[in-house]
Amino acid sequence: MSNGVLIDIDVLEKEFQSLKDLGIDFKGRLFISNLCHIILPIHKKLDALLDTNKKIGTTKMGIGPAVEFKVARHGIRIKDIFSQEIKNLLEENIEYAQKLIKSFDHTDYDSDINLEEIYSKLMKFAEKIYDLVTDTQKLLRKKIEEGKKILLEGAQGILLDVDFGTYPFVTSTNTSPGGSICGTGINPKNIDAILGVVKAYATRVGGGPFPSEIKDENEAQILRELGGEYGSTTGRPRRVGWLDIPLLKYSKT
Repeated sequence: MSNGVLIDIDVLEKEFQSLKDLGIDFKGRLFISNLCHIILPIHKKLDALLDTNKKIGTTKMGIGPAVEFKVARHGIRIKDIFSQEIKNLLEENIEYAQKLIKSFDHTDYDSDINLEEIYSKLMKFAEKIYDLVTDTQKLLRKKIEEGKKILLEGAQGILLDVDFGTYPFVTSTNTSPGGSICGTGINPKNIDAILGVVKAYATRVGGGPFPSEIKDENEAQILRELGGEYGSTTGRPRRVGWLDIPLLKYSKT
């Protein structure tokens, strides 16, 4: 999990448990960058408030606010939870979040932000991942020097890219191939090939333009059921439509 990954503690712990239930030992096989930023409960609260006002249709998983905190230099990284300053950093984050919440005139959210509860959760998480944390940038470069083949997996789609997508109905990071560089620290010269994956039809979660969307809900539901088109994190039914060739050509270029 390279530096460009945002980590939700609760989600990652569930995935750990799923692997354990399958009898899969991931120690020595899974590595987490010390530079990954953490999604905190306050980010999820802010996400819900922001989407209420903007109507973007986000997953409410706190991704956008976590990126905002990162860019505003308020983010908390994996390496920070092992620092003696972590509690001070959390206090600063909560104060910053409360100011944002008050700007939406939703002061009732303040009492839900519990410093000790978040701190305790982070400390327990730190113990669980201690042996998994490393400098993934250095690790990847070492493997490249050894002649190993590296496969990078991105998330989302081109049209959700914060720069090249259907702004403002986009995610909060660069989901285009260029994001693989800043998201891992790999030298651009080391990228040999880019493979794009396309479905035979189009889908979208949340708001935003969708020219080829199937308006007849009965027809849409047939395609949705056949393709299992429900949000991977929220379970929300995805909007579905016919393959849009012009958009596909745009994404390819």
